[in-house]
Amino acid sequence: MNISNLSGNTAPSHQARYYYGPNYKKMTLAGLVFGGLSLFAVFGTPSENNSMIRLIEALGLNGHLVMQLLGVVGVAMTIAVAGALIFLRGAGNRYVVLTDKKLVAPVSNFSSKIREIRLINISDVELVEVFNQRFIRVQHSDGKMELVENMFKNQELFYDCYKAIALAIEAKGQNVKRAPARK
Repeated sequence: MNISNLSGNTAPSHQARYYYGPNYKKMTLAGLVFGGLSLFAVFGTPSENNSMIRLIEALGLNGHLVMQLLGVVGVAMTIAVAGALIFLRGAGNRYVVLTDKKLVAPVSNFSSKIREIRLINISDVELVEVFNQRFIRVQHSDGKMELVENMFKNQELFYDCYKAIALAIEAKGQNVKRAPARK
């Protein structure tokens, strides 16, 4: 567990806090690139020799119209993601908090609501990887909660959070599925 995350107070309920939110710099850069490419698809004037246009026209479709439609959809998606990022920025900092009695975390990646789960209600915790996306899956009496690696500041904090949750529920006698060794 990352000791620097432990609070310095002397209350009997020690806690570890882990920042849980998107990397705004990476998301903004990706949005600018994706939005720029989408705008180019809408307003650009591709040549007739463009391989993408030829491929689309080989399918019997109007290549220029399809490219413009894809560009409009890309711009709309960029605006939606930008709105979500602005909403999250306004919602303030979000954290995964672990005390000796409960786990408190956001309901989902883009939600300002939080969920509190008593440690005694957690039946299982495991690291899961699906299509190169890693997350912590916490099974509890009311369902499951997943904490995505990309929402932590770095990989080390993600694993520290997993280890802290695993140690906390092992101390309560619950089950922990060990993760395979990483390269």
